[in-house]
Amino acid sequence: MTFTTFCLIAGVVSLILIAEIIVACVLCAKLVKHSKTDGEKASPPNQTTLHSFLGVAALLTYQISVAVCLVILVAEIVFFAWTIVSIKKLLKAKDAKEKEEDIALAATMVRHSITLEEAHDALSDEAAYHLIEEEEEPEEILAAETPTGAPKHLWLHRRYKNKTVINVDTLSQKFADNEHVNLKTLKEKKMIHPNVDYIKILGRGTLNKCLFVEANAFSADAVKMIVLTGGHAIKFVHEKHPSIHLVPHHK
Repeated sequence: MTFTTFCLIAGVVSLILIAEIIVACVLCAKLVKHSKTDGEKASPPNQTTLHSFLGVAALLTYQISVAVCLVILVAEIVFFAWTIVSIKKLLKAKDAKEKEEDIALAATMVRHSITLEEAHDALSDEAAYHLIEEEEEPEEILAAETPTGAPKHLWLHRRYKNKTVINVDTLSQKFADNEHVNLKTLKEKKMIHPNVDYIKILGRGTLNKCLFVEANAFSADAVKMIVLTGGHAIKFVHEKHPSIHLVPHHK
């Protein structure tokens, strides 16, 4: 049994015990209340109510049981929280290890030219996700898109109105080895409209250049083609735009 499986089982058991303890506490509280009510009804109204030794012992037993249940409940909640944190840390460490392995594997498969079909079969889509490099969008791009005098927090949510798609084989035709592909260079080569502010790179055809591609989104196959020819797929990220992501597979 792996540690992850153990943590998952422990978490489920903890949830069950927490639920059972809560139910037990409620039932005990109701039983104590019912016991007190019955005792008051049985006592003469003009006589001081005096619980028998057995009654007092029973009441203390109920109260102790409730106290013990509450202590166990707190302990189970703490254990459950620890289990969740442990699972998150384990998954994060596993993802980091897989990323290192995928990067090392891709480095051994670099070639001068690659087709979409070859790239698709060479690596998994999960590996492609690990091969993406993330960077903050350059200040000059942000500044160029900012309306004059507009506060950044007021215009950020209105960005990316003019999106376009570029295929990898088109980049191969228009750019030379080791060139940088981004909004600026694409506009300089008149490959996109001047108003475009969002680029999505898709895999297609053949790539026979080593390129440094900066974009807002990539298909998995585009990432594979770029990295397996020695290039870099660099995705722009911004905390205001969590929707910027690796797009689904396209051919």
